[in-house]
Amino acid sequence: TREQALRRLPQLRAIKGVVPFEDEAGSGTWPVLSLLMPDRVRRDAALQALWGMGCGVSLPFVHALPDYAYLNELIPAAAQDQHALPNARMLASRVLTISNSPWLNDATFTSICSTLARICKQA
Repeated sequence: TREQALRRLPQLRAIKGVVPFEDEAGSGTWPVLSLLMPDRVRRDAALQALWGMGCGVSLPFVHALPDYAYLNELIPAAAQDQHALPNARMLASRVLTISNSPWLNDATFTSICSTLARICKQA
């Protein structure tokens, strides 16, 4: 999967507005490829467009930790303020993952990239 990820990262880097998360010098196990989309609207549009394909596109989490009500007892009250932890909330609203399974073939991966590129062009 490491070799597959390293082969596929250039396709993701080429999509304007998409920022793939990368390990140092290509190290890592690469079970998924994580991306930062331009905004929540385009992240959600990509998820909606790709979800039914069965290609392993998903969200690693839906909210930042302080926004999960069942964790309120564990999270300091100050962090629960909607203006606190803006970077965590930004990340939760824009991150998308793509499976890096050997069963995700190159043609399907290219189709995912085409869909992401189309969606990222939208305003």
